[in-house]
Amino acid sequence: MNNNDFEKNKNNFSQNEGTDVNETGYYSGGQRYSANYTPPNYVPNFTVVSENGGAKNSDGKKEEKKAKKRYGIATILIACAISVLISVTLGAFAGAIAGGGTVFGLSALGGEKEEGAINIIRSDRDITVSEIPGNTGYSDLTVAQVAALVGESVVEITTSQLQTNLIYGQYVTSGAGSGVIFDQKGTQGYIVTNYHVIEGADKISVRVKLGDSYREYAAEYIAGDAAGDIAVIRINVADDHTLTEAVFVSDSDKLIVGEEVVAIGNPLGELGGTVTNGIISALDREIVIENNTMVLLQTNAAINPGNSGGGLFNMAGELVGIVNAKQASTGIEGLGFAIPANNVITAIKSVIDNGYVAGRATLGIEVEYGTWKYSQFSLSSVTGVIITNVGSNTQFKKGDCIRKIGDREITSLLDYNNAIRDLEADSTVVIQVERENKKMVSVTVQVKENTAKY
Repeated sequence: MNNNDFEKNKNNFSQNEGTDVNETGYYSGGQRYSANYTPPNYVPNFTVVSENGGAKNSDGKKEEKKAKKRYGIATILIACAISVLISVTLGAFAGAIAGGGTVFGLSALGGEKEEGAINIIRSDRDITVSEIPGNTGYSDLTVAQVAALVGESVVEITTSQLQTNLIYGQYVTSGAGSGVIFDQKGTQGYIVTNYHVIEGADKISVRVKLGDSYREYAAEYIAGDAAGDIAVIRINVADDHTLTEAVFVSDSDKLIVGEEVVAIGNPLGELGGTVTNGIISALDREIVIENNTMVLLQTNAAINPGNSGGGLFNMAGELVGIVNAKQASTGIEGLGFAIPANNVITAIKSVIDNGYVAGRATLGIEVEYGTWKYSQFSLSSVTGVIITNVGSNTQFKKGDCIRKIGDREITSLLDYNNAIRDLEADSTVVIQVERENKKMVSVTVQVKENTAKY
């Protein structure tokens, strides 16, 4: 079905019935890059601001478009974390999957926790994700037609978290991001977003567009995966509100370089419904984000803070990815990244069924990387990672420095994470550690399945 057929048939799609949608495009050229070459900094597109008293109540009451609340953006600071040289976590929204750093807009304001704020609770895992349709039946739509088809399925997300500071006392840090309705059951809507958008939140609110009006609802955290930067939240809408239907999800393995795409999200936390377009610039990019290697889609569609969790769509109006990072360097433009839709759906199904992504490996220990640790434990050199908690692995000692996992040299936290990622659960691996007496010790360890729930 081509774009001419779209105008004749778009009313068959419930998400567009009786709705007028305007196309809006925003493009960004603001990047940061040093004069001397340094590794690229991939920044999660999540905006954090501080508000006295937190976000407004999410009572589901209808609000007029002209009265839409805008969340002010304070000074934008990019906290760069290249490899493990520096890690900056201002407030509680440093983002577990921060793209080489985290974008913040912070101001210190006093305040108390808002009465009636919901607590984020863990699901009892009794929900089931219904089958997700594979295609819209359209092809070769225009940007305006894609926006009309799926625009209302992309929602605005705001979060708040109570902070305590010795100087400023208690204050509420609020954040903003985006999300996509991927499943619908009557008055319940299931929304996928980035884990770093909702991480640590005491309260999550979702703002849904319906025609020319908006409604805001309290959201419940269902499940998430920090390593994959995916989270699922749920809203219960009012009986008189017809929830926008879930998006169609495409097979992202069929994407080709040069294919046109449309990004829809909530840049800066105050420009919900922003539409930008571009192409798939590359497939299967291995990008290091906060010492975690992710395989992502690369796009030149304009991506900005607040776009995190928003949708990347093909020209059939099908979801092909969830936006999660951009490169932040001067002189560099058009480098945005998204989690492929196939990876998103696999993660969603696994975290809902199990509470975690099945099949991932762990050694059952906790490690740190930091130069001060090496002198504390009298180690010979500032390489490797130091064990701070041995868990049930009694063959390790606190302060052991891991130098090798199998045949892989470990010189950084990134090396360690990549080595663990490639291990198989229920296998064994030989690990070489340095002890305080500077002796090298070989330890054979049983690799376990990582069942950590977030």
